[in-house]
Amino acid sequence: SAKVLILYHKQAICGAEKGEPVALFLSPSPFSTIPGAVDSSRHPSGSLFTSFLSAPLQAFILLLGFSSTDIEMDTFNKAEKLLSQSLDQFGSTLATSDKLDAVWAQALSDPFLRRLILRFMFCRAVLTLYAPTFNKKEYHPECIPCLPEVVQPSTVLCQMAVLQVASTFGATNRFVLSEGIMLPEGNDI
Repeated sequence: SAKVLILYHKQAICGAEKGEPVALFLSPSPFSTIPGAVDSSRHPSGSLFTSFLSAPLQAFILLLGFSSTDIEMDTFNKAEKLLSQSLDQFGSTLATSDKLDAVWAQALSDPFLRRLILRFMFCRAVLTLYAPTFNKKEYHPECIPCLPEVVQPSTVLCQMAVLQVASTFGATNRFVLSEGIMLPEGNDI
């Protein structure tokens, strides 16, 4: 059976797991404090990467430099609905991809692992497109084996997910998006 490991600091595999099919999430360097984000090194729940995997919307809010008390409940609920829709689209796209590695395909059948994979994809898209970390690989999480090209941060699918969530917080200018990536008309939830 496939195993999904979350590795911090890009540690090497050594031991009993050798030879097993494995999928890895690799966090950005722990020494790379993300510019503009609330200092997550002092946050009791762990790194920003961990926050994205456990509570992606709260992590997004932290990245923007807000605290949960800065956000109105209606705004939070709207963003949560948009994020949920985006994660569903990520899952559908992965499930129908003919380029999906067998390890990821096997992991998708488990609801908990599926949720981690989809949240990882959102995290990677956000940190890749976030203006202060744009084109700075040390801030971008990675995964092994690679996920298909159709779900890379540069795709319209991923950019739209980030744009929709960012727009609810008035933060679209904090992300570097491809020309032509815009919210659809009547985007109210």
